[in-house]
Amino acid sequence: MSRASWKGPFLAQSLLKVKAPRKIWSRNSILPGALIGKRVYVYNGKKFKRVIIDRSKVGYKVGEFAITRILTTKKLGKTSSRKKGSKPVMSKVVKAVKKK
Repeated sequence: MSRASWKGPFLAQSLLKVKAPRKIWSRNSILPGALIGKRVYVYNGKKFKRVIIDRSKVGYKVGEFAITRILTTKKLGKTSSRKKGSKPVMSKVVKAVKKK
């Protein structure tokens, strides 16, 4: 459910203070136009991510620019049966065929 339009966008008072570089904990605040060209640090729950504000980011929520999930390329359920440093199984088969 979105915020009521008559209330206007949410903006934390800490974003209006003049201080650089800024650390922002309020991920649900809207980025104001006054921050264009500034560097801010957004807290993602573990550490601060650096975000440089430009015109295309104004009006979006601050939290959209600091990802909170760890992106991995490992597919679930596909674990390697080989141990680290061991040779592939196919190499043993190829060596056995070459000996004959």
